Amino acid sequence: MRRRLILLVPLLALSAFVATTEERAEASDVAPVQGELMNSQLTGTSVVNDPMYQNGQALKFSSIGATATHPVTFGADSGLHDVVLLARAGQSGGSPRLTVSVNGTPKTTQDITNSGAPEPYTFVVNAPSESVTIGVRADNTATGRNAFVDVLSFPSSVGSTPPDADGDDVPDSTDQCPNVPGSAPTGCSDEPPSAGRIRTARRT
Repeated sequence: MRRRLILLVPLLALSAFVATTEERAEASDVAPVQGELMNSQLTGTSVVNDPMYQNGQALKFSSIGATATHPVTFGADSGLHDVVLLARAGQSGGSPRLTVSVNGTPKTTQDITNSGAPEPYTFVVNAPSESVTIGVRADNTATGRNAFVDVLSFPSSVGSTPPDADGDDVPDSTDQCPNVPGSAPTGCSDEPPSAGRIRTARRT
């Protein structure tokens, strides 16, 4: 019975993570990325195997400054995006820190404080709707204090909406006349007709 409970705990945490991610990721067009599939940039990262992780693997950060990156392409006019890491860490002598960057610019840092099943950590980065490089860097690591990243997901930033230049609640990506409020299905023009340009019939 105890063995079943031990296996059930990470499954429940994973279910909660998926539910939370789905609630916030409706506008995201990028699938989650397994941590072990990130491109390791520096020494100090390695892939570990454990059934508590999705697909049985995660990316381990064991050195200060260890960094991994992954290219992500967000759809045009999809708004801003954050990064959620499903992660855990050893807590010997403190908690390791993870910093998420966008195109090499550090955005948000958090301590990874749970040593049990992986839990979701939301990093507010406001990544733009274009091709970017997401980076994860570890600090304050040591023996018994390593960080493990299971999954990365990319929900829309809280309060983020797709660009709408004319403010008519029609996203620019689908607005046939993005500079005219309330664009019509056909025949609309981005510029209203100028006064005095209406032609009238001339009597002969």
